[in-house]
Amino acid sequence: MNLVDCTIKKENGADYLDFDNGLQIPVPPRSDVTLEDGKKVTMGIRTEEISIADDTTSGPSEWIFDGLVKVVEQLGNENHLHIFDAETEKVIYQEK
Repeated sequence: MNLVDCTIKKENGADYLDFDNGLQIPVPPRSDVTLEDGKKVTMGIRTEEISIADDTTSGPSEWIFDGLVKVVEQLGNENHLHIFDAETEKVIYQEK
C-alpha cells in the first residue's frame, strides 16, 4: 500500500485530492460525508491500481505524473518498481 500526503480541494462543485506534483484525483460524491477544503489528508493506493502511462493511455491527464524508476525489485512472478516523482515521494508500482 502506498500512502501519499495530499490536500482536499473543492473546485466547481466537485471534490479532489490535490498532490504537490500537480496530480489531481476526483473524490466520488457521498451524501453522508462532508469534506473540508484545504484539509491535509493521506491517501492509500494499492500497487496493483497504479499503471505505467504511454501514448495509448486513456486516463485523464490530471492523473498522470512524471517519475524516475530508481529500484526494481524482482520478486519471482512480479516486479515492484520504486518510482520517485518531482517531489521525491516514493511510489511503488507492481508489474506482473
